[in-house]
Amino acid sequence: AVMVACGGFHMLVLTTAGLVWSCGEGVYGKLGHGNAATHLVLTLVAAERLEGALIVMVAAGADHNVALEAEGRVWTWGFNAWGQLGHNDT
Repeated sequence: AVMVACGGFHMLVLTTAGLVWSCGEGVYGKLGHGNAATHLVLTLVAAERLEGALIVMVAAGADHNVALEAEGRVWTWGFNAWGQLGHNDT
């Protein structure tokens, strides 16, 4: 792992290959697996979520996450009640 980010009852792990893995409480879809399931072991973030992007940095909030792609694109997922994901919706 090149980076670990801890959020509210979950964590993200970024590998040297630019892949993101997550585990912990899955409420609000914050693990990035397309559902709210809890994962007690590290599980690869859904490939369709990051579309094969080479991720170079991750950050975890209480219930949402951010990943930065090498090309500069920003990916977000999880809780979005106040627009914190930047998707222009809540």
